[in-house]
Amino acid sequence: MTDDTGGAPARRRRFGAPKNWRETFLACLAETSNVTAAAQCADISLTWVYKTKREDRGFADAWLAALCEGYDHLEMELLFRLRTGESREVPANKYDNATALRLLLAHKDTAGASGLRNGAYAALDARLGYDLEHQDYFAGFVLLPADKDEWRNIDLGIDEARTRGVTRIFVWALPQICRDGFVRLPDLSQDDQMQAFDDVAYPLALGIGTSVTPEFSTNVTVTASGFERRNSVWADARLRFDVGPGIRSEADLGALLTFFRARRGAARGFRLRDPSDFSSNGMTGTPTALDQRIGTGDGLRTAYPLVKLYGEGAEPQVRRITRPVAASLKISVDGAIMATGWSLGARGTINFAAPPGAGAIVRAGYLFDVPVRFAEDHLQVSGANFAAGEAPNVPVVEIREDV
Repeated sequence: MTDDTGGAPARRRRFGAPKNWRETFLACLAETSNVTAAAQCADISLTWVYKTKREDRGFADAWLAALCEGYDHLEMELLFRLRTGESREVPANKYDNATALRLLLAHKDTAGASGLRNGAYAALDARLGYDLEHQDYFAGFVLLPADKDEWRNIDLGIDEARTRGVTRIFVWALPQICRDGFVRLPDLSQDDQMQAFDDVAYPLALGIGTSVTPEFSTNVTVTASGFERRNSVWADARLRFDVGPGIRSEADLGALLTFFRARRGAARGFRLRDPSDFSSNGMTGTPTALDQRIGTGDGLRTAYPLVKLYGEGAEPQVRRITRPVAASLKISVDGAIMATGWSLGARGTINFAAPPGAGAIVRAGYLFDVPVRFAEDHLQVSGANFAAGEAPNVPVVEIREDV
C-alpha cells in the first residue's frame, strides 16, 4: 500500500481497526478478487481479516459474495476479449485466457458447493431449532485403511464447523484414528490469546535476596569408554527468578496479590528488571550508542533486531532483546550517533527510514527488561510466617518470545 505523495510504503496501523474497514475491504475484494490487496486497501492486517471471517458468519457470507462479484467481472472481461479479439501488440500485463477460464470453472464449482452447503446449514438449523452454541459436530471416520486420505476432508470439515461457530466438536472412532495416525494440530490463529503479554513492569523493587537462575538445555551422552557427546538444545539461556524476598511490608504483599490477579496467575506475561543484568553496557552500566553491534548494513536492509553478546571470540552467546526501554535507546551507524531516522518496532527491532550503507556497522545502547510470567497459578502466603519475617516464595520464569 502506498501513499499519495511519494510512493513509499504507507505506515500500517498497529492497534485497533480503521472505521468502516469491512466495507472498504469487501469493495476492493469485489474489484480485485485478491484478499491481500483488499486488506492493504482497507489498512487492516490479514490476521485480523481471517479472524473476523472465522468469527462472523455474516462477514464470511459477504466475503463469498464479493469474490463471486469479482469473478463475474473476470467472466465479462474474458467474454469481451474472446468476442472482440486482442491487439497484436503484447501489453505489459498480458492476459492468459486459458488460465482465466480454468479459474472461472474452479470458482463456479467452489461457489456452487458453498451455496448448497449454506442452504443446507440454514435448513438444518431451522429444522433442529437449536442455535450454534447448543449444537454438536460429529466428524466422520475412515472405515478402511486404504481410504486414509479421507482424513484430510474430515479435517477440513472440522475447520468449517469451527468457522460456523459450533463450539463442541467430536472426532471418532479412536481405533481408526490410532490405526491411521490422524493428528489434529492446534489452531495457530489463537497464538495471540495464548501468548498474552501485558506491557507493564513488575510493581515492586527486587530485594537483595532475589535469586536469578539462568538455565540452558544440554543433552549429554556418555559413551561406553567414558567420553561425552554434548548437544546444546537452546541457543539462549532461560531465566528463573524468585521475587519473594522483595516483599517487605503488608502494602507490598497487597500490591503483589493485586498484580498476580491482574495477570490471571501464569496466563499473562509482564516486564521484570533483572537486578544483575539490565544494560547493554556491561551488565548495569549507563548505555552508550557504541555498546552492542546489532548488524552490518547492505544498502537494502532497514530492520535490525536488538541483541546482546556474552563472551569473547568467534562464537559469543547471542541474546535477543525483545523488551528494551524505549527512552534509553541510542543508535549509531559507523560510529556516528543517529538522533533521528529510526524507530523502535515490535519485539525490539530498530527500523531505519533509509537503509544503512553497505558495510556500515550498526550499534545500539539500551536498558532492557525481561519478559516473564508467574511460574505457577497459585500463591501461597502465610500471614504468620510473613509477620515473623519469612519471605514468601514467588517463582517467575522468562518467556521465550517469537521474533
